[in-house]
Amino acid sequence: MEKLSDDILVEILTRIPATSVTRLKLTNKKWCALISHPLFVKAHGERLRTDMRAACLKVLKIDRLCFQRTVSASRPQSLSFEVFEGVSVDKAMNSLHDPISRFPPIKIQVAGSCDGLICFTQLSCLHHIISLWNPSTKEVRNLPNDPNGPNLGFSQWLSFGLGIGYDCQTGDYKVVRAVCSRNEQCVKQIVVDVFMLKTNAWRRIHDNPRGKLSCDSFYLNGAVHWFMRSRTEAEDSCAIVSFDLATEKFRELPMPETNANTEFQGIGIIDGRLVVYTAKRVQVLSLRNGKILLGLDRNEIVLYDIADGSFQFLLDIGWSGFRYEFIVYVESFISPYPGQGTSG
Repeated sequence: MEKLSDDILVEILTRIPATSVTRLKLTNKKWCALISHPLFVKAHGERLRTDMRAACLKVLKIDRLCFQRTVSASRPQSLSFEVFEGVSVDKAMNSLHDPISRFPPIKIQVAGSCDGLICFTQLSCLHHIISLWNPSTKEVRNLPNDPNGPNLGFSQWLSFGLGIGYDCQTGDYKVVRAVCSRNEQCVKQIVVDVFMLKTNAWRRIHDNPRGKLSCDSFYLNGAVHWFMRSRTEAEDSCAIVSFDLATEKFRELPMPETNANTEFQGIGIIDGRLVVYTAKRVQVLSLRNGKILLGLDRNEIVLYDIADGSFQFLLDIGWSGFRYEFIVYVESFISPYPGQGTSG
């Protein structure tokens, strides 16, 4: 391996999961310098975006409530996709670095993930903090407050939508926040702000969705997607809302044609495609080898075999009042800090 050129080494190492490559940094100074270089981080990230089959996908399990962060059982864990190949849960489950600060909030909500960066909020009665976290590198960053944006506790908000994605045109990661609140005249209003890692600043945009967005989101093909449910006196309706990160415009995608009794409950991403599902209290996490990985009631992770209709309970936390968040992420070196691992 010492005789291989740097170009060949990069070609090989970009095909290896981030945590495995990190261990190689300890072998010699040359490899450490190569793997730590921004160009390698960029190449590794581009490989993830062009060939997800080579990506090391995992499911994050994180405690939504933050009253007892010192209890080891409440710390974040990752479940490897090796469970699709029959690897036991004990071997596939690993504990992670806890991204929550020393003084925990009341609860957290995970909004979405993109290229290994997980976007989540730390909520309290007086404030909220939007954070970016890479579980593979253990980097955590609390985004700066927006001086022109809302600075209220979640009890004063009607709702907020949040998402993260990659803008291929600018080569930058963006965080989108759509807050639905009441103004001084108690009239509902929606304001949308975009945070860019390179500029390290929030910016108000003037294109709004027509309704309240859910906190959880899904990034796919240069856009962030939310499931939106709208209730009026006349009818209840739902839609998929998409935000194009390049044009910074919202649009609604058409829902699948179904009979009148079908009630959609949410969206997910399976094999690079956006899916809509009708089952209640379910999170669609992934599909491989004829099996679907599901999150149930925010308490259980289940592997469902499509062929024979059987279930395998991989993680049964028991009744916990919808306490946990499950989200799929990929191992990467992408940094939440500007200029360190972004693809610019």
